[in-house]
Amino acid sequence: MNRFLHSVGVTLIHWRLAAQYEVQYRFNFVLQIIQSGVRLVTGVVAIRLVFGYTSDLGGWSEAELLAVLGIHILLGGVLGTFVIPNMFTFMFQVREGELDYALVRPVDAQMFISTRQIRFWNVVDIATGAIVLGWAMADLTTSLSALDVLWFAVGLLCGLTVLYCVWMAFTTTSFWLINTDDMAQLLSGLYDAGRWPIRVYPMWLQGVLTLIVPMGVAITVPAEALTDRLSLGAMALLIAVTIVTTVLTRAFWLYGVRNYSGASA
Repeated sequence: MNRFLHSVGVTLIHWRLAAQYEVQYRFNFVLQIIQSGVRLVTGVVAIRLVFGYTSDLGGWSEAELLAVLGIHILLGGVLGTFVIPNMFTFMFQVREGELDYALVRPVDAQMFISTRQIRFWNVVDIATGAIVLGWAMADLTTSLSALDVLWFAVGLLCGLTVLYCVWMAFTTTSFWLINTDDMAQLLSGLYDAGRWPIRVYPMWLQGVLTLIVPMGVAITVPAEALTDRLSLGAMALLIAVTIVTTVLTRAFWLYGVRNYSGASA
């Protein structure tokens, strides 16, 4: 427990320093607003185009798809702020033989390499996703109960954990692979598929986005909690996927560290 609390303290110090560094470059804030705006406009336009030809998509209404888009943008903002910068730093340090400095610190190594950096201005995406989600909820005809909100919070936390584990597992392959940049692009492409409910895809792709690379279920299930579509089976599946991916990712990381020869080898 003391080691965990020490790791949390180190993480908070790194976040504070990273935020101070980022706010020095205020023009990046403008660029991030533009990028977030383009992402939002393209997402909304795509939904409007679909509903120009149909009244629903796989049983999902326009407001419900906006809720999915909001969650997609929000979780993408969290990944871009807290997770992805650390993953690219991890890959770079493995290639350059600099990971030794992270592994010898008196903190949990996985937690350290996963949380030492943030891209502060990416919080714009988090705010944008929250706004889109609020916009969607205002247009929904169903009323939310306290249980719906609870399931949504649980689903969102599980979804974020799954997304982190997917990135962490794929990034850990850099212990053996020289170039993992293409894999990072693949993950980004699979994540983009999550802007649509997983149920609208063919069964084989649903299986891929649920069991192999569980990007889609991490976004769809929280949206189902807000749109009165959630079944206990879907939530149980997400929780099970979360537990399994967390355990396997941790085991894969420990295996990679044990087989990492380091810069001095």
